[in-house]
Amino acid sequence: MKKIQDYLKQSYDNSVNKGWYERPTTSIERFALMLSEISEATEEVRSSKEDFYLVDGKPEGQSVELVDVLIRIFDYSGYSNVNFSKFLETQFFVSFNPIYTINDLMIEVAQLKNIRCYEELQDLHSDLEFHISVAISICDAAKSHMKKTDKEFLFLAETVVKIAYFFFKKGWNMTEILDIKHEYNVNRPHKHGGKVC
Repeated sequence: MKKIQDYLKQSYDNSVNKGWYERPTTSIERFALMLSEISEATEEVRSSKEDFYLVDGKPEGQSVELVDVLIRIFDYSGYSNVNFSKFLETQFFVSFNPIYTINDLMIEVAQLKNIRCYEELQDLHSDLEFHISVAISICDAAKSHMKKTDKEFLFLAETVVKIAYFFFKKGWNMTEILDIKHEYNVNRPHKHGGKVC
């Protein structure tokens, strides 16, 4: 079973291989890209689309857009060479059990009262409220980076915990969708989509 650090490496390596680091990049740009995936998830919900579907072999749906947020976070964390599991297991769970894999993360999330932000999560009553909550955590990470504090990865870990909680509540398989989207991304062309960055 792949470790969370393996996902960091594969996300970052794939971004490098596809040319997204050929010009200098900024952290703020990475945070903005994370937020863009939340916007895409919101559009999927507003359009009443299925949570997961394929269009010409491309994975689509709210679950895929939220996995894209994870991939953006993993890419940035791989680029920054951080031990992401450390931030997860020491800050957001009461039990302090080791969190090496996505499965470890989901086991902790399933023990709902073990999540330190459980009460906040319980106050989210719609998919769009959840999207806003995730976006706030990403913005807090960006603000922390701009103020040069040491908390940006704590807020990104909080983002991952929130998404894991949402996957648990929806009954979606995070590992399966992550692997499907990563496999699709690996087979995309260099600088796919015709974007400048």
